[in-house]
Amino acid sequence: MAGLARATGVSAGYIGMLEQGYDKRTGKPVKPHPEILMALGAALGDSYAALTQAAGYLPEELARLMATETEGPERIHGLPQRRRGDTIIPDQLRLVLVQLCLPEHWIDEIGRLVCLVSSDAEELRSRADDSA
Repeated sequence: MAGLARATGVSAGYIGMLEQGYDKRTGKPVKPHPEILMALGAALGDSYAALTQAAGYLPEELARLMATETEGPERIHGLPQRRRGDTIIPDQLRLVLVQLCLPEHWIDEIGRLVCLVSSDAEELRSRADDSA
């Protein structure tokens, strides 16, 4: 656990709470911030989408679409991609977001944010690989 704490910058105590699922002091469930999930996923080689779904941030269908990996330059199929300054949201993902009754401008913003998170996750994976 100490190695994971060093690789992620998350305290070993907090990682222990996450493993238990609740805070022993309060008895309340622990819901980690998405940035912590990103760091843990990068260090453990787990899918960020799966972790955010398990933590209750993403509907299961959306997490499944985002976690589908493919070969080639588009490493993660289903995630929005940045191309020539534009955010391209795959049709399957857009359909799920529309089914969640999200307004179009929210869908576009989610696409931009996912692109940012994806690039940050890639950087964290790189750092975790370097520290291993």
